[in-house]
Amino acid sequence: MEFNLIRLQPQGAFHFGMQGIDMEIVSETCPSDTLYAALFWQALQQNHRWAEAPENPPFTISSCFPYVDGIQLLPVPMLPPKLNDEQKPGERKQFKKVRFISSEIFINLLAGNHSLRDYFQPANGVSLQHGSVLVSTTEFNASQRDAEKPLWKIDSIPHVAVDRWSNATTYYETGQVRFAPGCGLAILALGDMQQLMQLLGQVGIDGLGGRRSKGVGQFEPALQTETLNLPAATSDSVIVLSRYLPSAAELAAGVLAEPAAYSLEDVTGWMYSPAVKAQRRKAIWMIGVGSRLNRAGLAHSIVGTSVDVAPTYDNPSAGVKHRVWRHGLALTVGCSPGDEQ
Repeated sequence: MEFNLIRLQPQGAFHFGMQGIDMEIVSETCPSDTLYAALFWQALQQNHRWAEAPENPPFTISSCFPYVDGIQLLPVPMLPPKLNDEQKPGERKQFKKVRFISSEIFINLLAGNHSLRDYFQPANGVSLQHGSVLVSTTEFNASQRDAEKPLWKIDSIPHVAVDRWSNATTYYETGQVRFAPGCGLAILALGDMQQLMQLLGQVGIDGLGGRRSKGVGQFEPALQTETLNLPAATSDSVIVLSRYLPSAAELAAGVLAEPAAYSLEDVTGWMYSPAVKAQRRKAIWMIGVGSRLNRAGLAHSIVGTSVDVAPTYDNPSAGVKHRVWRHGLALTVGCSPGDEQ
């Protein structure tokens, strides 16, 4: 299946905060629900008709994943090990370091042709970014990149807050991620690319993530001429490339039943509204990228749902007067190994 590939070419640093961790700790990626919220806000401002039904947008997007020159990185899929694989001492720690793999490795893992172990051999794969990125040797040689140079760097920026009454000062730091030349973030997308690119253009100007008032988070979207060909999500097991919130019907059909393998992410944070001051959203649990879902009990593809996360209070007048949507629609690809690996 052909997926559109859109690069979000950085115009500076990004701040993607991690829930429950201090402001100096940031992620190098942006989840799909955060990007969708920014797109939805732009759609509301521009009076797009689909903004009235946010659970059915004209496009489906993945989370943001890094790219390195011409190499697109994707999350490690949660697939069972091959039957002939025997874990050697020390390998578990090495495997756990890998967060992103190149599209070539990703496709081969989905097809069951190789295991991750195969690409730790110098003839097959190259490890980058302190072991968190694994690319095939063929892709790496074509990029002509130095394996020792970082793909991105996370810095802590010092700040001083001054109390208005006492003039007392408080020191704190905020983190930001800055990508090396030739690197950045990209998304996979299906649907109305013209509308998506128009909205992304405005999001890129306003900024994505936190610290936007400081000029952080700006990017320039670029729709690539080449598409990314990944297996269609028609198999019994599928891999999700976005944060996913299963609907009640999908849960009843066993989307998370065996042989599913998934990570759970506690998703909360701050909401923005022109009507009220910034407030904490309700916390929800979502399925993380790379998770393996069970589609066998469904007669159609996995869709997911959106949920209202507006805060509620004992005093109704203090609450938000409109819904605050969190996007949990799934972008999935098929995997053919099944349980026979």
